Amino acid sequence: MKLSMKELSTIVSSYIDSTKVAGTWVASYSSITGLLDKIGKQVMLDSEFVDDLAELDGDDLPFGKTIEEWFEDLILPIDYDSTGADTMAPHDPTYRPNSYSYDLGTKTIASTLRKNEFEASVLTAEGQAKLVMMITKRLYDSLNAYRYQSKLQLLNTVCEKASSVMAEATVFAISTAYPVNKYLKESAASDKRGIVVKAIGATTATWAANVADGHIIVESLKDVITKPTTQETAQAFIAQLKKDIELAQFASEGNSLNGNTLCAKGHLKLYIIPGIQPVLDTYLYSNAFNAEYLKSNVEIKVIKELPGNTNGYAMLVDDRGIKLHNTWRDIEDQRNGQGAFTNFFLHDDETAFISRNTFIKLYYGA
Repeated sequence: MKLSMKELSTIVSSYIDSTKVAGTWVASYSSITGLLDKIGKQVMLDSEFVDDLAELDGDDLPFGKTIEEWFEDLILPIDYDSTGADTMAPHDPTYRPNSYSYDLGTKTIASTLRKNEFEASVLTAEGQAKLVMMITKRLYDSLNAYRYQSKLQLLNTVCEKASSVMAEATVFAISTAYPVNKYLKESAASDKRGIVVKAIGATTATWAANVADGHIIVESLKDVITKPTTQETAQAFIAQLKKDIELAQFASEGNSLNGNTLCAKGHLKLYIIPGIQPVLDTYLYSNAFNAEYLKSNVEIKVIKELPGNTNGYAMLVDDRGIKLHNTWRDIEDQRNGQGAFTNFFLHDDETAFISRNTFIKLYYGA
């Protein structure tokens, strides 16, 4: 009988029965012998579970767990004194207030290998070996997934800290004393936020005067700018981003949690959530703008999410100031003779670190 494509399609559509594909176990038997039809092949299509934020790996800390951060201020030039009258006077450096990051605690990933369970369920020695090997692999796969999610949460914590200090600032009042690292806002109705970097006495100096003489540094940790979805919004985002990148190349103030003078040249990274890069590629690279428009020495990296941040979609940061430091990692096994099984334990202990003295700029949708 001559085959036609229409007839072939009809035959095959009924032959490939969806109830017999990717379903649950249903026993079948030989129509002649009545014996159980045997499993002919066992497969496992594994995935690679990797930590895509390897740049946020900190140092191993085998001796101690707490991280203490300090930062020395730049030194203000003074007038030359040819008399040498103040030669013997001390000129002590000044520092930003120290901050501390603490150990997060130990997590354990555990799995069990039972004797005679795998052997009875596989077809070959190779199949049994693969099942045993997979137990160890899954311990480390799970560790990679855990550490990646921890780093995402760490990035989110950067957003939370920067947002909270901007939102919870105290309204500035004349004739009120404020200590170093106090967050202030110009007035109840003002959007201007600042951090005290030199202690303010109970004087009559205004906000503007305190900013002018360097007692208050105006902070710019966060921009509310429409999330890129069109050519116009993509252009606006990139224009602001390039301004911030340019600013970070030089000594500047107002883009760290401590308000200190910093320079992030060569250390910036832009993290964006899914959906941003395709818009930039579509509306900027391939339309009115060319690749030169987006060119910078900043690496752009797509992350899975910013947990807990519904409006945040991008963050420009100095990645030296965001690290997950390992303080202990160990794998142990313990044999239970009576139960004929072996338990495996992968222990992991981390100290998360966020610097108060490195560049931060967040981008939120309106």
